[in-house]
Amino acid sequence: MPSKELKSEKEIEDFVRGCTFLGTGGGGSPEERLSLLLETFKSGKKIQWVDVSEIDDGVWVTTPCYNKKEIW
Repeated sequence: MPSKELKSEKEIEDFVRGCTFLGTGGGGSPEERLSLLLETFKSGKKIQWVDVSEIDDGVWVTTPCYNKKEIW
């Protein structure tokens, strides 16, 4: 499946801004999502995504971020 790769901090910032603007960020704080992605990028890991039109029918997908909640 073809994928795109975010190759700079600027691209990651733009990606999060776009997801937030389009309402596809999963809810929650965009700053938290940006922080998680930048931390991942700075650790040397690739950040890739696939256009929804390139996903075959019947394939399972998930959101790229999560809500971290503290339990007291």
